[in-house]
Amino acid sequence: MMQNALCWLFCPQVAKEKDISEMMAKTCSGGAPPGQVCPGDLGKYMEAAMKLLMADASLIASAVNAPGISLRTLVRMASDPSAPGDIERRKERIQQERAQLWQKAQACRRKLVNFALWKSKTADGLQALFNKAGAAKGFVGAVNEQHRLFVLSADLVTETGAAPWCMASQPGAVFEEMLKFAKAQTGPVDIIVAFDGRMRDGRQASEGAVAPPGRTGSGSFTAFVVLYNKGAAVCRFGRRRVFLGLRNQEMGYARLAVARTSVSTKERKDQYAVEATTHDGNYINVPFPPVSCLARISPQEKAHIFDITGGASPAGWSRSGVPLFWQESKPACLWSALLENLDIKCVVDMTPGSGTLAQACMVAGIQYCGFVMNETHLSWLSNVVDRFALTLIVQKGHVLYVEDLMSHIKEHFGDILDEMNAPEVEEEEDEGEEQG
Repeated sequence: MMQNALCWLFCPQVAKEKDISEMMAKTCSGGAPPGQVCPGDLGKYMEAAMKLLMADASLIASAVNAPGISLRTLVRMASDPSAPGDIERRKERIQQERAQLWQKAQACRRKLVNFALWKSKTADGLQALFNKAGAAKGFVGAVNEQHRLFVLSADLVTETGAAPWCMASQPGAVFEEMLKFAKAQTGPVDIIVAFDGRMRDGRQASEGAVAPPGRTGSGSFTAFVVLYNKGAAVCRFGRRRVFLGLRNQEMGYARLAVARTSVSTKERKDQYAVEATTHDGNYINVPFPPVSCLARISPQEKAHIFDITGGASPAGWSRSGVPLFWQESKPACLWSALLENLDIKCVVDMTPGSGTLAQACMVAGIQYCGFVMNETHLSWLSNVVDRFALTLIVQKGHVLYVEDLMSHIKEHFGDILDEMNAPEVEEEEDEGEEQG
């Protein structure tokens, strides 16, 4: 019977046909009105089953355990004739195997990428966390060969207001504390980079903190431009086209511990330079990431991270989750180019956002330490990078590759691998009139 199969798949409390029959009789004896769910327990299970059928695999939860068993795996279990009537036991065994495998994958990820919870929201608190950061704190490096990057972005600090998808969220006092911490880092191979997030306040704070006093003619400070090529999408949703109002330019402010004349220029291999050497520090024609390609979180969990005063998403948004930051601007290709051009081998990130920089570091085999301000953000972000780590653990030749885990990961997390390796599909984003 179809209802029996569904119960075996989705109802852990139901193990026998007798139980199913009794529940069916108890639940639906009165008959539910057309179009409504039956009022009993089985109705709840059936509703959960339909949610799973309709689930969006790219919505990432903050739960600390392994992702749930995919619908594809459940269907395969139910249709396997080799073990009839034993679905629940097999499901439990698979869940245990997935949990153990997930822990091993997390251990692999932590070889390169780690996060720490910054509760105090002060520069001193950041310094205390950094002092305990192991590989990041102990990094040695060498000028011209291996540098350590301290980075922060004004667009990845917070989200406020009633419509953050069309209006920038000002970074506020906590950004000032991040800048204060970054400014105090003066190791011989340290490079500080602060991005203004395409905001005037972010620009003023970043330049004021990163630039040394009397910066005119300073050999250790510079500013560079990131120019995005999809200006129509830069405002995300619902913002009016205003004369000379296109926000497709982001400023980066960099400070080195040594004079820039001490650092040799080299060839740039990325496609965003006007001059193909590091004499040119700008990035032109950078693709602005479509909002549909950003990692998504449930509106309920996002509300635990930010004090959101308005709706969770704009009118017409049909996806099952929302981006953590609607105005997140820097794609993985930009981060990868920046890491390569600056000879970065270690990253300390005060605004890890949706994990894009952390993923770029994993691909390049670079040590990464990110500081987050909220436990929900910490667990969600860990899940984001853990899922991405699966693709590298099965990639022969990568530093995270583990031959003994490859076949098991493909077996248990094949749906995640397929999703992570699927080509990005860019979508048109609403450019309607300004709302509210």
